[in-house]
Amino acid sequence: MKNMMKNTGRKIKKYVKEDPVGFISFLMILLFIFLAVFADFIAPYGINETQYMKPKAAPSMEHIFGTDELSRDIFSRILYASRISLFIGFAPTTINLIIGTFLGMIAGMTTLKWVDTLIMRVVDIVLSYPFMILAMAIVYNLGASTKNLFLALILVGWAGTARTVRAQTLSLKNSTYIEAARSMGVSKWKIMIKHILPNIRSLLLVLYTMSIPVAILSEAGLSFLGFGAQPPQTSLGVMVSKGRTYLFDAPWISLAPAIYILLLSLCLNFFGDSLRDMLDSKRSER
Repeated sequence: MKNMMKNTGRKIKKYVKEDPVGFISFLMILLFIFLAVFADFIAPYGINETQYMKPKAAPSMEHIFGTDELSRDIFSRILYASRISLFIGFAPTTINLIIGTFLGMIAGMTTLKWVDTLIMRVVDIVLSYPFMILAMAIVYNLGASTKNLFLALILVGWAGTARTVRAQTLSLKNSTYIEAARSMGVSKWKIMIKHILPNIRSLLLVLYTMSIPVAILSEAGLSFLGFGAQPPQTSLGVMVSKGRTYLFDAPWISLAPAIYILLLSLCLNFFGDSLRDMLDSKRSER
Protein backbone atom coordinates (compact mmCIF):
# COMPACT_ATOMS: atom_id res chain seq x y z
CA MET A 1 0.00 0.00 0.00
CA LYS A 2 2.81 2.40 0.91
CA ASN A 3 4.66 1.57 -2.32
CA MET A 4 1.50 2.21 -4.35
CA MET A 5 1.04 5.59 -2.65
CA LYS A 6 4.70 6.47 -3.29
CA ASN A 7 4.37 5.54 -6.96
CA THR A 8 1.19 7.58 -7.25
CA GLY A 9 2.92 10.53 -5.59
CA ARG A 10 5.86 10.28 -8.02
CA LYS A 11 3.50 10.18 -11.00
CA ILE A 12 1.63 13.25 -9.76
CA LYS A 13 4.89 15.14 -9.18
CA LYS A 14 6.09 14.17 -12.64
CA TYR A 15 2.81 15.29 -14.18
CA VAL A 16 2.89 18.62 -12.31
CA LYS A 17 6.49 19.23 -13.41
CA GLU A 18 5.93 18.30 -17.06
CA ASP A 19 2.54 19.94 -17.55
CA PRO A 20 1.65 22.48 -14.83
CA VAL A 21 -1.05 24.06 -17.02
CA GLY A 22 -2.85 20.73 -17.37
CA PHE A 23 -2.61 20.03 -13.65
CA ILE A 24 -3.89 23.49 -12.68
CA SER A 25 -6.72 23.10 -15.20
CA PHE A 26 -7.66 19.77 -13.62
CA LEU A 27 -7.77 21.38 -10.16
CA MET A 28 -9.87 24.24 -11.52
CA ILE A 29 -12.35 21.78 -13.06
CA LEU A 30 -12.68 20.05 -9.69
CA LEU A 31 -13.24 23.48 -8.09
CA PHE A 32 -15.97 24.37 -10.60
CA ILE A 33 -17.72 21.05 -9.95
CA PHE A 34 -17.37 21.47 -6.17
CA LEU A 35 -18.86 24.98 -6.29
CA ALA A 36 -21.81 23.77 -8.37
CA VAL A 37 -22.54 20.69 -6.25
CA PHE A 38 -22.33 22.54 -2.94
CA ALA A 39 -23.87 25.82 -4.11
CA ASP A 40 -26.54 25.54 -1.42
CA PHE A 41 -23.85 25.83 1.25
CA ILE A 42 -21.35 28.12 -0.50
CA ALA A 43 -23.60 30.73 -2.11
CA PRO A 44 -24.05 33.70 0.25
CA TYR A 45 -27.59 34.33 -1.04
CA GLY A 46 -30.41 32.34 -2.62
CA ILE A 47 -30.71 32.10 -6.38
CA ASN A 48 -33.71 34.46 -6.45
CA GLU A 49 -33.09 36.29 -3.18
CA THR A 50 -33.28 40.03 -3.75
CA GLN A 51 -31.20 42.67 -2.00
CA TYR A 52 -33.64 45.55 -1.62
CA MET A 53 -32.58 48.95 -2.91
CA LYS A 54 -29.48 47.49 -4.59
CA PRO A 55 -30.37 47.00 -8.27
CA LYS A 56 -27.36 46.83 -10.59
CA ALA A 57 -24.96 47.38 -7.69
CA ALA A 58 -21.29 47.32 -8.73
CA PRO A 59 -18.98 44.54 -7.48
CA SER A 60 -18.03 45.02 -3.83
CA MET A 61 -16.97 43.04 -0.77
CA GLU A 62 -20.63 42.30 -0.05
CA HIS A 63 -21.43 41.27 -3.63
CA ILE A 64 -18.18 40.26 -5.32
CA PHE A 65 -19.77 40.11 -8.80
CA GLY A 66 -22.34 42.81 -8.12
CA THR A 67 -26.12 42.49 -8.38
CA ASP A 68 -28.42 42.29 -11.37
CA GLU A 69 -31.37 44.46 -12.40
CA LEU A 70 -33.59 42.75 -9.81
CA SER A 71 -31.07 43.21 -6.98
CA ARG A 72 -30.07 39.51 -6.97
CA ASP A 73 -26.50 38.53 -6.11
CA ILE A 74 -24.75 37.55 -9.33
CA PHE A 75 -22.10 35.33 -7.69
CA SER A 76 -24.80 33.21 -6.02
CA ARG A 77 -26.77 32.93 -9.24
CA ILE A 78 -23.66 31.86 -11.15
CA LEU A 79 -23.02 29.02 -8.70
CA TYR A 80 -26.58 27.75 -9.07
CA ALA A 81 -26.68 28.34 -12.85
CA SER A 82 -23.42 26.43 -13.36
CA ARG A 83 -25.24 23.26 -12.25
CA ILE A 84 -27.26 23.22 -15.46
CA SER A 85 -24.25 24.13 -17.60
CA LEU A 86 -22.08 21.39 -16.09
CA PHE A 87 -24.90 18.85 -16.27
CA ILE A 88 -25.50 19.66 -19.94
CA GLY A 89 -21.73 19.43 -20.47
CA PHE A 90 -21.15 16.04 -18.85
CA ALA A 91 -24.41 14.07 -19.19
CA PRO A 92 -25.14 14.37 -22.95
CA THR A 93 -21.42 13.94 -23.72
CA THR A 94 -21.38 10.67 -21.75
CA ILE A 95 -24.47 9.39 -23.57
CA ASN A 96 -23.06 10.51 -26.94
CA LEU A 97 -19.83 8.65 -26.21
CA ILE A 98 -21.71 5.44 -25.42
CA ILE A 99 -23.97 5.67 -28.50
CA GLY A 100 -21.18 6.71 -30.85
CA THR A 101 -18.82 4.00 -29.60
CA PHE A 102 -21.48 1.29 -29.87
CA LEU A 103 -22.59 2.24 -33.39
CA GLY A 104 -19.02 2.89 -34.57
CA MET A 105 -17.81 -0.55 -33.47
CA ILE A 106 -20.83 -2.24 -35.06
CA ALA A 107 -20.23 -0.41 -38.35
CA GLY A 108 -16.56 -1.37 -38.30
CA MET A 109 -17.00 -5.01 -37.28
CA THR A 110 -20.12 -6.03 -39.22
CA THR A 111 -19.88 -8.24 -42.29
CA LEU A 112 -23.25 -6.96 -43.49
CA LYS A 113 -22.48 -4.13 -45.89
CA TRP A 114 -25.94 -2.62 -45.59
CA VAL A 115 -25.58 -2.19 -41.81
CA ASP A 116 -22.33 -0.26 -42.20
CA THR A 117 -23.80 1.80 -45.03
CA LEU A 118 -26.97 2.63 -43.08
CA ILE A 119 -25.08 3.77 -39.96
CA MET A 120 -22.57 5.85 -41.90
CA ARG A 121 -25.21 7.51 -44.08
CA VAL A 122 -27.05 8.61 -40.94
CA VAL A 123 -23.72 9.90 -39.61
CA ASP A 124 -23.15 11.80 -42.87
CA ILE A 125 -26.61 13.37 -42.67
CA VAL A 126 -26.10 14.51 -39.06
CA LEU A 127 -22.61 15.88 -39.75
CA SER A 128 -23.67 17.64 -42.95
CA TYR A 129 -25.60 20.24 -40.93
CA PRO A 130 -23.89 22.79 -38.69
CA PHE A 131 -24.04 21.50 -35.10
CA MET A 132 -25.72 24.57 -33.60
CA ILE A 133 -28.23 25.02 -36.44
CA LEU A 134 -29.39 21.39 -36.20
CA ALA A 135 -29.66 21.54 -32.40
CA MET A 136 -31.57 24.82 -32.65
CA ALA A 137 -34.01 23.33 -35.17
CA ILE A 138 -34.68 20.35 -32.90
CA VAL A 139 -35.26 22.51 -29.81
CA TYR A 140 -37.45 24.92 -31.79
CA ASN A 141 -39.75 22.09 -32.90
CA LEU A 142 -39.84 20.38 -29.50
CA GLY A 143 -40.14 23.58 -27.47
CA ALA A 144 -37.55 25.57 -25.55
CA SER A 145 -36.60 23.84 -22.28
CA THR A 146 -33.59 22.30 -20.58
CA LYS A 147 -34.96 18.80 -21.21
CA ASN A 148 -35.35 19.38 -24.95
CA LEU A 149 -31.95 21.02 -25.17
CA PHE A 150 -30.50 17.95 -23.45
CA LEU A 151 -32.24 15.71 -26.00
CA ALA A 152 -31.08 17.86 -28.94
CA LEU A 153 -27.43 17.66 -27.89
CA ILE A 154 -27.73 13.86 -27.72
CA LEU A 155 -29.36 13.62 -31.16
CA VAL A 156 -26.64 15.66 -32.87
CA GLY A 157 -23.55 14.88 -30.78
CA TRP A 158 -22.91 11.16 -31.28
CA ALA A 159 -22.07 11.16 -35.00
CA GLY A 160 -18.48 12.40 -34.79
CA THR A 161 -17.59 9.75 -32.20
CA ALA A 162 -19.22 7.02 -34.32
CA ARG A 163 -17.14 7.95 -37.38
CA THR A 164 -13.89 8.07 -35.39
CA VAL A 165 -14.56 4.76 -33.63
CA ARG A 166 -15.49 3.06 -36.91
CA ALA A 167 -12.18 4.12 -38.46
CA GLN A 168 -10.24 2.78 -35.45
CA THR A 169 -12.23 -0.47 -35.48
CA LEU A 170 -11.51 -1.01 -39.17
CA SER A 171 -7.78 -0.56 -38.55
CA LEU A 172 -7.81 -2.99 -35.61
CA LYS A 173 -10.14 -5.78 -36.75
CA ASN A 174 -7.54 -7.32 -39.08
CA SER A 175 -4.83 -7.36 -36.39
CA THR A 176 -3.14 -10.67 -35.62
CA TYR A 177 -4.58 -11.05 -32.13
CA ILE A 178 -8.11 -10.40 -33.36
CA GLU A 179 -7.67 -12.90 -36.21
CA ALA A 180 -6.48 -15.42 -33.63
CA ALA A 181 -9.53 -14.75 -31.44
CA ARG A 182 -11.83 -15.08 -34.44
CA SER A 183 -10.23 -18.41 -35.45
CA MET A 184 -10.85 -19.72 -31.91
CA GLY A 185 -14.57 -19.04 -32.32
CA VAL A 186 -14.78 -15.90 -30.19
CA SER A 187 -17.96 -13.99 -31.01
CA LYS A 188 -17.90 -10.52 -32.51
CA TRP A 189 -19.45 -9.06 -29.36
CA LYS A 190 -16.66 -10.45 -27.19
CA ILE A 191 -14.06 -9.26 -29.68
CA MET A 192 -15.51 -5.74 -29.55
CA ILE A 193 -15.71 -5.68 -25.75
CA LYS A 194 -12.47 -7.49 -24.87
CA HIS A 195 -10.17 -6.53 -27.74
CA ILE A 196 -11.41 -3.47 -29.66
CA LEU A 197 -12.72 -1.38 -26.77
CA PRO A 198 -9.59 -1.64 -24.53
CA ASN A 199 -7.41 -0.54 -27.46
CA ILE A 200 -9.43 2.59 -28.19
CA ARG A 201 -10.18 3.67 -24.62
CA SER A 202 -7.39 6.28 -24.67
CA LEU A 203 -8.90 7.79 -27.80
CA LEU A 204 -12.36 7.73 -26.22
CA LEU A 205 -11.07 9.45 -23.09
CA VAL A 206 -9.56 12.27 -25.15
CA LEU A 207 -12.74 12.58 -27.25
CA TYR A 208 -14.77 12.78 -24.05
CA THR A 209 -12.71 15.53 -22.44
CA MET A 210 -12.62 17.55 -25.66
CA SER A 211 -16.38 17.22 -26.25
CA ILE A 212 -17.47 18.50 -22.82
CA PRO A 213 -16.52 22.17 -23.46
CA VAL A 214 -18.27 21.98 -26.84
CA ALA A 215 -21.47 20.88 -25.10
CA ILE A 216 -21.13 23.61 -22.45
CA LEU A 217 -20.60 26.32 -25.06
CA SER A 218 -23.48 24.94 -27.13
CA GLU A 219 -25.76 25.10 -24.10
CA ALA A 220 -24.62 28.65 -23.39
CA GLY A 221 -25.15 29.71 -26.99
CA LEU A 222 -28.59 28.13 -27.32
CA SER A 223 -29.67 29.47 -23.92
CA PHE A 224 -28.44 32.92 -24.96
CA LEU A 225 -30.77 32.70 -27.96
CA GLY A 226 -33.68 31.60 -25.76
CA PHE A 227 -33.67 27.87 -26.59
CA GLY A 228 -32.40 26.65 -23.21
CA ALA A 229 -33.48 27.00 -19.60
CA GLN A 230 -36.75 28.87 -19.07
CA PRO A 231 -37.78 30.90 -15.97
CA PRO A 232 -37.70 30.22 -13.09
CA GLN A 233 -34.68 28.10 -14.10
CA THR A 234 -31.49 29.82 -15.16
CA SER A 235 -28.16 28.90 -16.70
CA LEU A 236 -24.98 30.78 -17.46
CA GLY A 237 -26.11 31.38 -21.05
CA VAL A 238 -29.43 32.78 -19.85
CA MET A 239 -27.62 35.12 -17.44
CA VAL A 240 -25.42 36.44 -20.25
CA SER A 241 -28.49 36.96 -22.43
CA LYS A 242 -30.49 38.78 -19.74
CA GLY A 243 -27.54 41.02 -18.88
CA ARG A 244 -26.82 42.22 -22.41
CA THR A 245 -29.53 44.88 -22.08
CA TYR A 246 -27.44 46.55 -19.35
CA LEU A 247 -24.06 46.07 -21.01
CA PHE A 248 -23.22 49.78 -20.96
CA ASP A 249 -24.48 50.85 -17.54
CA ALA A 250 -23.93 47.56 -15.62
CA PRO A 251 -21.60 45.33 -17.70
CA TRP A 252 -20.86 42.96 -14.78
CA ILE A 253 -24.34 41.46 -15.09
CA SER A 254 -23.41 39.90 -18.42
CA LEU A 255 -19.61 39.76 -18.17
CA ALA A 256 -19.40 37.79 -14.90
CA PRO A 257 -21.21 34.66 -16.21
CA ALA A 258 -19.51 35.06 -19.61
CA ILE A 259 -16.05 35.02 -17.98
CA TYR A 260 -17.12 32.03 -15.86
CA ILE A 261 -18.06 30.13 -19.06
CA LEU A 262 -14.75 31.17 -20.66
CA LEU A 263 -12.65 29.97 -17.71
CA LEU A 264 -14.54 26.68 -17.45
CA SER A 265 -14.18 25.98 -21.18
CA LEU A 266 -10.49 26.93 -21.22
CA CYS A 267 -9.74 24.63 -18.27
CA LEU A 268 -11.53 21.73 -19.95
CA ASN A 269 -9.70 22.34 -23.23
CA PHE A 270 -6.30 22.68 -21.54
CA PHE A 271 -6.87 19.48 -19.57
CA GLY A 272 -8.03 17.66 -22.72
CA ASP A 273 -4.87 18.75 -24.55
CA SER A 274 -2.76 17.68 -21.58
CA LEU A 275 -4.43 14.28 -21.44
CA ARG A 276 -3.93 13.75 -25.17
CA ASP A 277 -0.23 14.65 -24.96
CA MET A 278 0.24 12.35 -21.97
CA LEU A 279 -1.42 9.40 -23.72
CA ASP A 280 0.54 10.06 -26.93
CA SER A 281 3.82 10.06 -25.00
CA LYS A 282 2.92 6.76 -23.33
CA ARG A 283 2.05 5.25 -26.68
CA SER A 284 5.37 6.39 -28.20
CA GLU A 285 7.27 4.92 -25.25
CA ARG A 286 5.77 1.53 -25.99
